[in-house]
Amino acid sequence: MICEKCGEPIAQDALYCENCGARAALQADAAQARSASARKSMPLDEGGSPEQENPASEDAARPGRKRRRAKREKMPPADPPIPPEDMIPLTTGQCVGILLALCVPVLNLVLMLKWAYAARGNESRRSLARAGLILTGVCIGASIVVLAAVTFAVSMGLVSVGGVV
Repeated sequence: MICEKCGEPIAQDALYCENCGARAALQADAAQARSASARKSMPLDEGGSPEQENPASEDAARPGRKRRRAKREKMPPADPPIPPEDMIPLTTGQCVGILLALCVPVLNLVLMLKWAYAARGNESRRSLARAGLILTGVCIGASIVVLAAVTFAVSMGLVSVGGVV
């Protein structure tokens, strides 16, 4: 079977094209429907069966067709989609393991950066790491604002520290 999106050969039992990720089952259904409709529209010969057309004569009748097909074959394939295994949700055990790893102070920042910006990996883990980085940034920003406000209040004498005014 050949993928209709990118033109690469794919296995008969494959659900997706390995090159472009297009769904193969839909392509098989579409190909069967097209061939059935083509058989219906073909003229009948004297025996009552559809006449077979020569593809070379069809290309000769439409000269631009070969050019378009050649152009289509020369085009580079589209960006490869995310493989299905990267879309599998995390299990409860994996989530517990991730949360335990994020409890270690320096390791959590390293792991969140690695998971958030890795080129490939589980989408759920990537989203969790990005959310964790955003939350960490918000907490650090809020801490800086509170520390600056307290420092300003103490320096202006608005708040006494340790009983000294």
